[in-house]
Amino acid sequence: MKAFLILSFISVIYASPLGEHERWNMIPDEEGKLHVIDLNPVEDVVEPAFNPSTDTRFVLFTRNNPNQGQVLTTNADSIRNSNFNSAWPVRLLIHGWNSGLSSGVNTRPTESYLQLGNFNVIQVDWSIGAGTANYITARNRVPLVADVIANFLNFLVNNGFISSMDRVAIGGHSLGAHIAGITGKRTQASGRRIHTIVGMDPAGPLFSMNSPSERMDANDATYTEGIRTNIGGSGFAEPFCHADFYPNGGDNQPGCGIDATGSCSHSRAHALFAETIVSNRFVAVSCNSFDDARNQRCTGARGPSMGGEPSNLGLRGIFHLRTNGASPFAMG
Repeated sequence: MKAFLILSFISVIYASPLGEHERWNMIPDEEGKLHVIDLNPVEDVVEPAFNPSTDTRFVLFTRNNPNQGQVLTTNADSIRNSNFNSAWPVRLLIHGWNSGLSSGVNTRPTESYLQLGNFNVIQVDWSIGAGTANYITARNRVPLVADVIANFLNFLVNNGFISSMDRVAIGGHSLGAHIAGITGKRTQASGRRIHTIVGMDPAGPLFSMNSPSERMDANDATYTEGIRTNIGGSGFAEPFCHADFYPNGGDNQPGCGIDATGSCSHSRAHALFAETIVSNRFVAVSCNSFDDARNQRCTGARGPSMGGEPSNLGLRGIFHLRTNGASPFAMG
């Protein structure tokens, strides 16, 4: 009965304006805690407590410091005095609402990257801005954080620490996916295109297909990929990347049980992504449509493997695959 009551309150609104009966919704954060949220963006005011330029941190992990991060700033000495190596690719990770450095979107992929080879893995910590009980406040901070990240990446290029944005890939979870996408828009405004952006179950509430400038979109990088795992809850349902993968239909992930809040399925995206970095066994089949993907009736050619390092540059389409309910998730 408890699960039924929770489920009866959960609804996700993708369009605006919102009617009075649509405004109040229950949305889970990454830890599965339910929050009563007013989704009317007109009446929300962004809280002044978060200063994006000073409260957004860039924390470097390499094989030389896999467990203890080093804070980088737009001061050249902070880069020179760190383990940052210009010969290694740069991989940024961006967490979502009510998360931080300890989030699985940071820890799992970082471990995989450093298992695979030499990378400059930079975890973007905007936890001061993300750590609010008000989802709309965190959502409104998305472009502000993206501005800071774009400035940081431009700083790395301008000062010769990386040769070009072609050395950069970003993985973002939930709100972090949209931060990654808008970061790509901002760097393109400076004439630089990020190589790859992977959106791990991009957030759905208060983002619209009709407003690509306010969310992640296919044109934000040379290659964009979506991994959709909770399209019936916190995740954005429709495809908007060069390639969109819908594991197990994009919702109700195996091993998550009842998953009344959708937290398990929502977080499964970064667990899958982390494994794809070291595994090419997430083999998918192509789908004729989004409906075919979510209803798991795709019969197209087998071939592409979801995620991966390097990315699926040049891949286009909508794809479906099945996974196991626990690690290892890949079924081959």
